Amino acid sequence: MADYNNDDEQLEALKQWWKENGAAVVAGIVLGAAALFGWRFWQDYQVEQAQAASALYAEMRVQGGDVDTLMAGAEMLRSDYARTPYAALAALEAAAGLVEAGRLEDAEAQLRWALESARLPEVAELARLRLASVIMAQGRASEVLELLEAELPESYAGLVDELRGDAYRAQGDLDAARRAYDRALSSAGSRSEYLQLKRDDLGRAEAAAS
Repeated sequence: MADYNNDDEQLEALKQWWKENGAAVVAGIVLGAAALFGWRFWQDYQVEQAQAASALYAEMRVQGGDVDTLMAGAEMLRSDYARTPYAALAALEAAAGLVEAGRLEDAEAQLRWALESARLPEVAELARLRLASVIMAQGRASEVLELLEAELPESYAGLVDELRGDAYRAQGDLDAARRAYDRALSSAGSRSEYLQLKRDDLGRAEAAAS
């Protein structure tokens, strides 16, 4: 920076610099303050949205298994709070009620939305597994196998292989079904008896065929 002989020269130079650059400095300060305010406003808005969605989801669950109530709650969350995790959770709740009511196509629609829109990977994974089960109940085995090509947590391995076994069996590929059921049996836990019946049934069919 240049040297000045006295304070008057320094003051005059400062005035000249401010004349040339002051508007840009003020604009920068204003924009920075606006950005900070906007970020804080967005953060507050996100918190408020999450709190409202949480309350609505809790109310939906407390009201119980009336299918129309579940559907209405899920639709409201999807419409007004789709960017919160609770919208996909509500879709899972609604789908469960719809399955119990035998409305498999409606349940499938809820689960597909949850799979595509879930904000949390854990919710999307659960939606994928339940969607495969609902599609299997409708007899669309090839779609089940396509859905289960995605990587899922190891904790779901038994359920995934059981669904694969069901799909292969529906397609008539009994060897693949046996292998899938055998893998499922290795991690079946409390479902082992039911799975064993499925596997044994394939064995008897094989013996009868021979």
